Amino acid sequence: MGDLRQKVETELLSGILPFWLRYTVDNEYGSFRGQIANDLTVDPRVDRGLILNARILWTFSKALPRATARRWAKQTSQKPSG
Repeated sequence: MGDLRQKVETELLSGILPFWLRYTVDNEYGSFRGQIANDLTVDPRVDRGLILNARILWTFSKALPRATARRWAKQTSQKPSG
């Protein structure tokens, strides 16, 4: 079970969240884009859904402490040079 948890966490922190940051943030109008096609084209006329935006924000709020803890754990476990 620990292996599955690690795989899911890695996919979330290394794949899904960076994808959302790169392709879904709408810097012009704020919030997250409502729709992205398979070829990553965006239709700016698509409505932004409250539920979609709430889910994305909730996911980032839950992932940030884990990502920060993970980064810190890596930094503190490194052997000092010299």
